[in-house]
Amino acid sequence: MTVSTVPVAERAKVEEGHMPKRILAVDDESIHRRFLQQCLQDKFEVEVAASAEECLELLKHRQYDLLLTDCNMPGMNGYELVLEVHRRYPHLPCMMVSGSVYDIKDLLNQHKIPHLPKPYDPLDLVRRVQTILETAYLSHTTSPPT
Repeated sequence: MTVSTVPVAERAKVEEGHMPKRILAVDDESIHRRFLQQCLQDKFEVEVAASAEECLELLKHRQYDLLLTDCNMPGMNGYELVLEVHRRYPHLPCMMVSGSVYDIKDLLNQHKIPHLPKPYDPLDLVRRVQTILETAYLSHTTSPPT
């Protein structure tokens, strides 16, 4: 597990009481984990996991605002991971970031799992993450009381 430090620009927000959103990024390839972290670390607190199993272990101990996962990984793949995360943590938004989502695109659409194909523009990744987080926030704040 690698935990990024909160960038200088975000420290001021933390000190003012505005905690950055926490993202867990899962990819079995270290170069892709580092790239995801670099793309997002200026706006978010980013932690990474090298496998679905490591991700599930991290989720037991910390709360996250978003899960980003690759699709093709050894062991449990990203699609199976998202289904398991939805079962255990139904309010945690998830997004697939993968070069091979096309073979499961129908399943992703059926389960309404957002996906971003690799290669992607880093700014597009940030925009998609922000949109997902805003949508999740709005759905929590506008949900009728139970």
